[in-house]
Amino acid sequence: MALNKYRITYGTTYLGTKNFNVGQKIELLNPFINLSLVPGNRPLLDPYPTTVGGQSFNYIGPNGVFKKADGTYVLLVNVVFGAHASRDIYYCTSPDLENWTFPDIKLLDTSTISGAQNPGNVFSVGNPYKLSNGNWLFLCGIQRTNGNYSGGYFVLNDSLSIVTAPTYLNFDGWNSTSKNYFPLALTYYNGRFRMFIHDRADNVDLNKSSIEYTWAVTESDSNLINCLNGTTTYSNKATVFDANVDSNFLRGKVDDIAYVDDGNELNIIFGSEEEPNSGWVTSNNREYGLASSPGTGSSWGFDTRSPLIITPMQFFRKYPELDFWWDHIGGFISPIRKGNHLYIFFAAGDDNPDYWLAGMKIPIS
Repeated sequence: MALNKYRITYGTTYLGTKNFNVGQKIELLNPFINLSLVPGNRPLLDPYPTTVGGQSFNYIGPNGVFKKADGTYVLLVNVVFGAHASRDIYYCTSPDLENWTFPDIKLLDTSTISGAQNPGNVFSVGNPYKLSNGNWLFLCGIQRTNGNYSGGYFVLNDSLSIVTAPTYLNFDGWNSTSKNYFPLALTYYNGRFRMFIHDRADNVDLNKSSIEYTWAVTESDSNLINCLNGTTTYSNKATVFDANVDSNFLRGKVDDIAYVDDGNELNIIFGSEEEPNSGWVTSNNREYGLASSPGTGSSWGFDTRSPLIITPMQFFRKYPELDFWWDHIGGFISPIRKGNHLYIFFAAGDDNPDYWLAGMKIPIS
């Protein structure tokens, strides 16, 4: 993906501490060199909802965008109640990726999911995989009755009806309720299904990791289901991000990953919320980087100019129109290409209430 001329160059030394010695280079950052907000300098929805189904909520976050057969777009969103006490899946619609409507229609909660905490958290993750019949398979995270999270999948048709109820992933032992994880992204590329999962371990950030599985099989709906259900054994498994051993802005939980296939190469956009002791510039705030072209192996070529998308805290009270996004970016991002732009839908943090549903677009060639 030819983003080079639009990326932010943010240094290569990653010192993370101020150096006041005479002659030291100062780097200035303007995050809007390579992006603009849609539909403008405000949250995605106007008017912005304050209740769903007559109930107050904490915030709305994006979780998967796709283009329907009729040319309109759908963005699944997770509506969060309390301090993540529970969350349900709703959706927004748009004719053009810039003007969005929230119809206040619930698609899914945990009340119908076997083995899930009720009320509890269920959330879609990543963009959906389009099945051969035009339906959409979404990965999801499901909170179990013991409080841990498990991965699953469900299928929507183009009319946004659930045609396959949430089903737990069942490969490599991840179906155990003692595990604590959720999936992040799914795609098919170069002869393999690929999936990232985020291992929450004991819910200590520096013990968390993100693992990629691949299955070398012919692309088909039945082969995909066999991979997800464990009938087909995975071909490769690699820990791509490990908070305990990674450094710089990656020293923390990489808990958001999205595949982006532009037809020439496969990319991942990944978000890391690093620990304060990482020594990085914006400690404890999520930044996004880029890696490209894994081929059939497990290694990724990281762009050394990452992170590429950052929110400087200095927005607060200096740019009133951006007060809805002065804090860090919340997961999960939802990218989609339209023409010469990559649209990314994200949660813009301001700590009041927590996040606002927002969008950006980046010019690409």
